[in-house]
Order: sequence, then structure tokens, then C-alpha cells
Amino acid sequence: MIQPLSSRAIDLPPYLLASYGTDSRYTSNDIISRWKNIFEKFREKHIKVLGYSIDCDSKYLRAMRVITGFFAKSINRNDLFGDHAFVIASCSQWIWFYLRPKQSFLCLQDPTHLITKLRNRLLSSKTSMMFGSESINIRFLLQLIKDFSKLDHGSVKSDVVPKDRQNYSFCIKISSDCVVQTLEKMQNTRAICIYLKVSQK
Repeated sequence: MIQPLSSRAIDLPPYLLASYGTDSRYTSNDIISRWKNIFEKFREKHIKVLGYSIDCDSKYLRAMRVITGFFAKSINRNDLFGDHAFVIASCSQWIWFYLRPKQSFLCLQDPTHLITKLRNRLLSSKTSMMFGSESINIRFLLQLIKDFSKLDHGSVKSDVVPKDRQNYSFCIKISSDCVVQTLEKMQNTRAICIYLKVSQK
């Protein structure tokens, strides 16, 4: 998928760039070569690739670490991309920033997978998250469904206890403004409200 950036107020929709099948006999170097090829083909058309967004398996994760220098030794992989790298100028002031200041592109987790992971973490019965002294867990959403009308929040129990853990529409539904606003009427829900607001972004 590709999504162009626009200086206008409208969002340009993503569309399919390429599709391919594999027998999983590729290496992280093959991935880097494919990225380089895509990068070069777009550069020839005066289009700057800012980043690649993928769901990480170990080969992609290694390719991302090597190409960005994120806790990985590389053989100057950014040189593969010539003088077309961009510089992150203020990063020397950031103690939390671990990438090299000169990058050809960035690697990102795509938003659909990211929100699905956030939702699944929230809905897991085996994990407990804390924000300060408040917990973030499924109990608040179940209480919301039990105590408030569906007209207030638009959710049903199957949204919170889903069989399909990759359903993006469930993610949007349980992090909606009406769910957050209804949760804010309950006690000790500040942490889960913040978590759901982060999921909206």
C-alpha cells in the first residue's frame, strides 16, 4: 500500500503499490534490495519515499534494524541510497533517540496493525497494564456495557470479547469518543480513557 502526503487539507486515500507471493526463502538482505529498488524507481519519478510500513516478522525486523542503524551494526546500508538521505537535525538533544541522524527512510508499524495490537493488549485477560496507580483492563468496558445504555456508547459485549482478534472495525468502535465520554462518567477510568484516546490517534 502507498499513501501520498498532501499539503492540502484533504487526506489522499491509500492504494495498492505492489503485491507479491513468497515461499519464505528470502533474507533480510533481499528485503533491503527490494526497498532499494522501490526507493530508486520512485526517485526517478521525483517522488521521495519517507518510510516503509510493515507488520514485523523477524526478517523484516532485522532489515529495519540494519537499514536504520537501530542497535545494529551495518555495512553502511544508507550508502545504498546515495545522497538522498534526510538528516534529523535536532536529534543530538534527544536522549531517547537511538537512530543515526542521517536516514534514507524510516520504518513504521502500519496504523491498522498498531491499533489492533493496542486493542488486543487491552482485551487480553492475561495482561494487566498500569498507568500510575490506575489499571487499564477489560473490566471497565464490560462494566460500561452492563451499566449504561447502548445508545450512550454504541458497544455490545461481542465488541469487547471478540472471536476475530484482527477486526479493525471493533478497534474503531471501542475507542470511539462516545465510549470514552461514557467511561469518564465512571470511577477510576482516567487511565483507560487515556489509553483509548491514544488508540484514536
